Amino acid sequence: MEVRRRSASGQATGSRDHVATVRAVYEAFTAGDHVTPFEHYHPSIEWKAMDSRWDEGLYHGHAGVKEFWRRWLGSWDEYSIEVTELLGVREHVLAQVVMAALGKNSGVPVSLAHFQVWTFDADGLITHVRFFQERPDALRAVGLAH
Repeated sequence: MEVRRRSASGQATGSRDHVATVRAVYEAFTAGDHVTPFEHYHPSIEWKAMDSRWDEGLYHGHAGVKEFWRRWLGSWDEYSIEVTELLGVREHVLAQVVMAALGKNSGVPVSLAHFQVWTFDADGLITHVRFFQERPDALRAVGLAH
């Protein structure tokens, strides 16, 4: 599904562009570049992780996203993420990912398949990232109820 529009700056934007941006963010992150992704984040980004016992799940702005990653990555001795699907839908990108990690204190290997919905503004900046455990919930979030 591809919808193209013109941003306020006159540049064409659309789901294909958004998919390429999300792919670039994941590639930078997995390469150990934790700076470049912030070039694509709106200063007021909202980052909603899956609620868990260790985390309230909602972070605001660049500082909030950095705090999320500091806390999350601090829990693991090893961490990797594999993107298995990127689906562009209007201003959203739905990502299916598999996280693999080794617990810092326990040494227990963990694998978690989940979904992330990335939302863009008219200027092509990422304004929201939301995590979902189930695909139907992520599809509903992008307007594709099943």
